[in-house]
Amino acid sequence: MCHPSAPGATPGPVHLRRATPDDERPLRQLWNLFRHDVSLCNGALPDADGLFRHERLDAALAGEPGWEAHLAVAGVHPVAFAVNRALERPEHVLTALFVVAAARRTGLGVTLARHAVGRHPGRWAVAFAPGNAAAAAFWPRFAAGWVLDPAGAHGPDHWVRFTVPPAAPGGRGGAVTDQARSTVTQAPPTRGRGAWVTVRGV
Repeated sequence: MCHPSAPGATPGPVHLRRATPDDERPLRQLWNLFRHDVSLCNGALPDADGLFRHERLDAALAGEPGWEAHLAVAGVHPVAFAVNRALERPEHVLTALFVVAAARRTGLGVTLARHAVGRHPGRWAVAFAPGNAAAAAFWPRFAAGWVLDPAGAHGPDHWVRFTVPPAAPGGRGGAVTDQARSTVTQAPPTRGRGAWVTVRGV
């Protein structure tokens, strides 16, 4: 297995947007890669067709209430995705976040996560397995001072909780904060369903 010693790279600007039904094929491919990575922590195996569980992606693709997916594309290359759920509830959940290996350590994961949650001000939660060292290192960079509910408090996973405040006057999205309102920089919001955001130098 290769172990890159330097940050990855993406071929040109990365575009972030709310996923549409036309994105089903690349999202399903990326989802299986995501679940493969997660299987290192939860021991899950693929089914007889070589696919991991995908009910949550199905819900997002079907446009079920409270669900949505976001996609990051570099040129013609789909390089990352995020899936939100529970958007109709007081506490929303970022249920999946994945960046392909070659584009990791570039800042894309943080940028995509802020894009996904920044559309929905309010309380947010993210779960990750206790053995997921990458997630344990990632979330402190995403929202400084975040609140952690350790595994066992609400099930087998750790839960990170933070708050996204309402958009500031003038239309710019609020910064991602923890429950003590410590701020980190927020990426610019999209303009409506399917709108594009161009991210350079991430």
